[in-house]
Amino acid sequence: MSQDQPRRVAILGAGLTGLAAAYELSRSRPGERPVEVAVFEAETRVGGRLRTDGHEDAVFEAGAYALNSRRPQALELARELGLGGKEIRARDLGPPAVVCAGRLHRLPAGLRGDGPPRLLPVLGSPLLSWKGKLRLLCEPAVRGLDGEADEPLAAFLARRLGPEAAEALAVPLLESGCAGDASALSAVSGAPGLVELERRGGLLRGLARGGWPVCGLEPGGAAAVRFQGGLRVLSEAIAARLPRPALRLGSAVTRLVRRGAAWEVRAERGAESFDAVIAALPAPALAGVVGNLDPELAGILR
Repeated sequence: MSQDQPRRVAILGAGLTGLAAAYELSRSRPGERPVEVAVFEAETRVGGRLRTDGHEDAVFEAGAYALNSRRPQALELARELGLGGKEIRARDLGPPAVVCAGRLHRLPAGLRGDGPPRLLPVLGSPLLSWKGKLRLLCEPAVRGLDGEADEPLAAFLARRLGPEAAEALAVPLLESGCAGDASALSAVSGAPGLVELERRGGLLRGLARGGWPVCGLEPGGAAAVRFQGGLRVLSEAIAARLPRPALRLGSAVTRLVRRGAAWEVRAERGAESFDAVIAALPAPALAGVVGNLDPELAGILR
């Protein structure tokens, strides 16, 4: 193939990862062979798990609520796309709140991430009953799991903190940060810092000694950054920079087939040939796509 002909790359999934890959590949650089990208997405919108809804002047994040400025790559990309002027530090939005028993409650001061974690404000909060508070105080005495055992994140939090504190405080905080379902997320993968604190003697002791950084969590604190209009503006800004034909929205990929040195991508709208494929799909969705290529890999992904 001539070096003047673009190399065709298929990207499966129009979440932030897939869009960022497409943006980077589609930027032409002097002396390099051009790349033609095609981004396949089952939904009719971009963003994947980042989804922002709105009602009048209110903005609701249905996925992650903010970016972490301590991992600056996404923020650097946003500023490159001209979104720097839309940044909002989460701490400037006022105290974060949680919904419990159908009512909105401000998060206790000791859990807001704008200072070291403190137990006393939590014990004074109406979010927990006296039984829930007593169970929370028993956390240092809870025995950890043996060896490298893992469990769902929600189960881990309920076992350590008690079901009430887990449901009212810990699960909402962690789910908002990782945009996942705590009952389905692995504790070791979703909150490795907290699992390490358990191995060192308990969550309350560890947080009191080292603060939020020891567990990698900073709810609503200085590191959390949002955008005016919600996180969807980041996905939409990347998509706007891609060549118009690149996005294949509403076109779920059903199968990958190897054709010599090329890849055939079969989607709901037909089949296309590509030189390379980047998979940015959730693991279960990717399992169905690669099942005919590598059954063992598909089993692991499922």
